[in-house]
Amino acid sequence: MDIPSIIRMLKEPPTDSLIIAVFIFVTIWLFKEIRSTHQKRISDELIRCEKNLTIYTKVFRSICKYQNSEIDYNEMSQQLEQLPSMCSKTVYETYLKLEKGRNGEVLAELKVNIENEMNFHKSQQNNELSYWVKSDSVHDNIANFIKKSPLRSFLWPIIYTFIFLLATILMIALFISFERLNTVGQIFYMFYLLGGTLLIIIFMFALEYIMFNKINRKKLFYSIMFVLVAIIAITIKYRPPFGGIVFLAVSAVYEYLLVKLNVIKKS
Repeated sequence: MDIPSIIRMLKEPPTDSLIIAVFIFVTIWLFKEIRSTHQKRISDELIRCEKNLTIYTKVFRSICKYQNSEIDYNEMSQQLEQLPSMCSKTVYETYLKLEKGRNGEVLAELKVNIENEMNFHKSQQNNELSYWVKSDSVHDNIANFIKKSPLRSFLWPIIYTFIFLLATILMIALFISFERLNTVGQIFYMFYLLGGTLLIIIFMFALEYIMFNKINRKKLFYSIMFVLVAIIAITIKYRPPFGGIVFLAVSAVYEYLLVKLNVIKKS
């Protein structure tokens, strides 16, 4: 094939087969990149869990020794000093209470909080189904199965890839329709674009909250999500001109409720 033939081919409109081929190539490349990032994140998280578990274990042991009068308070304090740089907000607040005044009840509370953190980090560290402890919570069982099943390295990247491609297609469709509208219509479409982008980000974070056990008040979280999805479904069905403003409003209210009602874990 000579150069003029190649130039003529490039000037011609792309065929359906070429579009499909490019779409498949982009999808595979995107999935590969997302999966690589996801696996690195999991690996980093496991390393962090191992380090934290080691520190929590040493601190827990020192508290037990102090309570059994095997060491004095100063020796225990040397171990406690490791907490502020790596501990959760709950443990940190209890640690500050203890530093303000020696109190046996506060120390017992700190010991319980550290034990909870040890159990949590150990559950994160054990990522095989053989270590999966069944829970009475349907949410916990589903999340644990997905996180600890052999499909975990594929399922999460597939979900992210699908959401990203869906967002891209929707934005392209919006931009195509944008040019055909008058000024008022373009303004409403801009709201749709901003609101839709925020909702996509919200759903991606919601999936992360579920998968990585970051929900503090599960019933409230799912109630808020149900109302959010219901409002979005109604808005999409009737497609009012101000639908984008509705998307922006529910996104803002959603984030406000999560923070105000302490729905998501702060640690």
